[in-house]
Amino acid sequence: MQRRYASLAVIQTVGVFFFAMAQLAPAATFTVQMERTDGSGAVTPATPMTYAIKGYLTDTDNEGLAFFLYDLEVVNSPQPVNLATAVSHAPGPDVGTFVPNLGYAHDYNGTPAGDDLLQAGGAQNTIQNDPGVPGLPPFPSGAVALNIGHDVAGVVLHEGTLTLPGDALPGDYTFQIAPASLLANVVASYDGFTYTVVAANTVIGSAITFTYEDSSCVTAADCADLNGDSVTDDVCTRWACVAGSCSGTAKVHPADLGSALGECPLDGFCNLADALHALTCFSGNNTCEILDSDAGGALGECAPDGFCNLADALHALTCFAGTNTCACGPAPESASARTVVGTASLAVIAETRVATPGSEVQVRVFLTQDRLERGRGKANLGAYQLHTAVSGGRQGSLKLAAITIEPRADFVFAGSADVFDAVNVDKSQMLAGLYGGSVETSEQGYLATFTYRVSEDAIGTFVVDVLHDEAAADQTFLVGDAHTDQIAIGRTNPAVVTVGIRRRGDAR
Repeated sequence: MQRRYASLAVIQTVGVFFFAMAQLAPAATFTVQMERTDGSGAVTPATPMTYAIKGYLTDTDNEGLAFFLYDLEVVNSPQPVNLATAVSHAPGPDVGTFVPNLGYAHDYNGTPAGDDLLQAGGAQNTIQNDPGVPGLPPFPSGAVALNIGHDVAGVVLHEGTLTLPGDALPGDYTFQIAPASLLANVVASYDGFTYTVVAANTVIGSAITFTYEDSSCVTAADCADLNGDSVTDDVCTRWACVAGSCSGTAKVHPADLGSALGECPLDGFCNLADALHALTCFSGNNTCEILDSDAGGALGECAPDGFCNLADALHALTCFAGTNTCACGPAPESASARTVVGTASLAVIAETRVATPGSEVQVRVFLTQDRLERGRGKANLGAYQLHTAVSGGRQGSLKLAAITIEPRADFVFAGSADVFDAVNVDKSQMLAGLYGGSVETSEQGYLATFTYRVSEDAIGTFVVDVLHDEAAADQTFLVGDAHTDQIAIGRTNPAVVTVGIRRRGDAR
């Protein structure tokens, strides 16, 4: 596109005062640059970019700016941007005498041509046109303002907003003045009767390069989990999808999961309400987003793990107690604070080793052979999470029907009044712990009962075991006196249940 010639065509239609550009040597340098006025964050449909285009004269050995034009374009972008619809801008506060009818312009804000805006700008009335004289045009009609562009802060030529369409592709975009499109002249002198206008050298300064992110959403997960790994991208920001756009709220602490009585909005505190949010989410009964109940990883790790479980409840409780080492600031701490204080074993014991189709089998889990030593005494247990699984069988299944904690004397937290627990039958998981403190473990402590229903077509030997893997945050783990104390699981002893064919007359 011959942008320079297109701009000169406008010059020729104005009058003889522009011909001074070809007759006199340049007297000054006029620099134009673009600046963001909204900071440097990413641009989204909900948060468009605001900008100012400023001009500067390099010296004051003149009477100021008389005329300027430039073309605007977006380049180096994932897709074309139609500036006629994307840009909404207006003259700056000090260039009113360049805008019709005081000044002259074909279209001060730029004429759409393809995706660009051409010949944005205008001229002052240096020819002293008087619309009151018969035969003269209705504009320009204003008095010339001198010293425009002399201020070291520059003069705002245009200011406005650039909004990309909702279907724009994510990526980097550059909004700039097109090369070789900037033209300008200055008032060289004024003798009280005539304005002498000369051409100025022109320099195109900085452009604006910004990053566009698609903030359109259907659920909060579209905002909080951009990489789709089911883990919140920023544990210190609570995201919501409002009217199809993402809206983020900064959290005071990763463990601030919601407010009292199950309300989802943040309350700015770590307290019992946050622990209950984590527990009800674990149980599958929380009405808030699952990502919002992930306060961090297991055993004191600050990075979220994508689950709502015992770890999140403990993050909330230790935050309330002032002993949690994670924080919201530039970023939450990511180093692991866990300490392995010893090992223990788990025993899975079925009430019967032989079952019939259609019957129920209770399987109990015990903490055994505790070998945690601190000085001469045993280490304490503060909380635990269990995750069971069934394997084997020739056909049919053992389907989990219920998870309970029976009122047994050998229950690890028996006699404690501040016990919390939660179950999730669909995931074969349960958890329990103390809101404060811990207990000394015994040689064999009861943890929970898992009740399975034997399917009518079940045949063969089934194995019920406890899943445990330190790398799997959603499996079984034991927590000691502090929420960063890890009780490693040395081994598990699974339960074996053999299901035979029901004989006629067998009770169900």
